[in-house]
Amino acid sequence: IIETMRGNFNRKYSKELQEKIKSQGLTPGQGVVLASMVEREGRSAEVRTQVAGVLLNRIDMGMKLDIDATVQYAKDTQKLKNGSLKKFWEPILIVDYSEVISPYNTYLNNGLPPAPIANPSLMSLQAVANAKDTDYVYYFHDLQGNSYYGKTLEEHNANVAAHR
Repeated sequence: IIETMRGNFNRKYSKELQEKIKSQGLTPGQGVVLASMVEREGRSAEVRTQVAGVLLNRIDMGMKLDIDATVQYAKDTQKLKNGSLKKFWEPILIVDYSEVISPYNTYLNNGLPPAPIANPSLMSLQAVANAKDTDYVYYFHDLQGNSYYGKTLEEHNANVAAHR
């Protein structure tokens, strides 16, 4: 099963796709890590390419990625190790941003996590390869799945306040 899955992944993560990801300034491995976060952060192809563009902007600026899904992954991994995990991807609490100590917590650590946080789909790998060229540095998804983007923290905070 693992060989079949790995073979399928290697066929889909083609040299052409890897070259496009390299043109974004990432190694193929980093592309998979970023795509795993895009997988968890965006639902549609359009949103994923926009989120990938935002995250690449943050990386280029040396800004922390601040991805909620990385905190969820880190929290779930810790619970899995201590035997208290009941369900994956449970909502996180505000205190988790600072209290979940892990190299995967992108609120505490700069740059990409050490490994993927999910299995990225081909759509997410393509989103990283074809990331939207944008000036946005922030994004917010409301409970209905609508996405809002901001160039400044002030715009982001206004989006959150208006659409929460």
